[in-house]
Amino acid sequence: MFGPRFGRFSRYPHGRRGGGGNGNLGLLLLAFQIMQTGIDNIPLVTLGTLCLNCAIYLRFPPNWIVPLGKACVGFTQVWYLKEWKRLLLSPWYHTSDMHLYYNMSSLIWKGRKLELKFGPITFAVTLALFCFLSPLITVGLSFAAAEILEDVSYLSQCAAGFSGVLFALKVLVSYYESERSFTTVMFFTVPTRMAFWLELVLIQILVPNVSFVGHLAGILTGLLYVKGPLKPVVKSASRLIESIWYGQPNRRSFHSSGTTGGYHSNSRNNSNYHNRDRTSYNRSEPYAGGMSDQEQTERAMRDSMTSHHQSQQRNSNVSANSRMYPDLSGYRYEHEPSAPPPPEYDDPNPGSTIYNDEPRDNYPDIGFVRQQRLNRYT
Repeated sequence: MFGPRFGRFSRYPHGRRGGGGNGNLGLLLLAFQIMQTGIDNIPLVTLGTLCLNCAIYLRFPPNWIVPLGKACVGFTQVWYLKEWKRLLLSPWYHTSDMHLYYNMSSLIWKGRKLELKFGPITFAVTLALFCFLSPLITVGLSFAAAEILEDVSYLSQCAAGFSGVLFALKVLVSYYESERSFTTVMFFTVPTRMAFWLELVLIQILVPNVSFVGHLAGILTGLLYVKGPLKPVVKSASRLIESIWYGQPNRRSFHSSGTTGGYHSNSRNNSNYHNRDRTSYNRSEPYAGGMSDQEQTERAMRDSMTSHHQSQQRNSNVSANSRMYPDLSGYRYEHEPSAPPPPEYDDPNPGSTIYNDEPRDNYPDIGFVRQQRLNRYT
């Protein structure tokens, strides 16, 4: 969660680390939490973010880590002192090991749900955007609170920690739950999509020293994603990174066999694919060609039927060219009665039977053909 006001930080110009004599209990609890969850069960981006937060708290490498008092974010520090780097540094610094433990435990739970849903690249872009926007909105809310409430103390507050980003992720987790689902927060049962508002109030009541403005900024950041313009920005940035990561000639495309998991890197087929189905395949996530589950099933069935029909045509052509005996199914012979013509048919020459504009006498006699067949086996 966000740290206390700037006054506490000012007494520790080189930053304060440790849990106040608790023997780094938070680090032990976090290590136990990771072992209980299993490193293999933590997605890559979530695990990397957790390791980065722990490394900064442990001041590794020491030459790169600035003191906590120079990393926290506030309106005075950013606007008046022009220390813009605080917008990038503040989410990664924590005031104590217990502060780090609570935030990273929440990150493990939320990251597992969202990274598996979004994919690593989209989740990384979302996380990076939240890490920048949450401190920026915190600065704006501090100024608004000072003007509306006529309390200049909001201008001197300085906050740090990953809680603003976690509140934004909490909004996303709640948004993707069912609208009719409910959750229990401190003996209060509320709709899941409204639970983060209750958590905001309860945390402020139970821990008055935290930054209410910082937590509220995180919620507003998450709402800008689910209700505002951030989602298209994240998707566009994710597609751009994927095109650079995989390379333009090797961009993955939907395989013509109709299976959702088959991709090929043929440049000619890829260009035809993007020219033909650009509008329909790029509507959703890039991993399934931009199609929903129902659209993937319909495409697979359609391609399977097309492939089966083409296969039957190829087999019929091969069988027709490699027959052991001539195909006499359309021939009509003298000793076989001819089918009566349809009522509207007017035979111009009723004395003869014509097939393909040739006289009937040009075709071989059926008895001769049968004799030739018998001679092959005698």
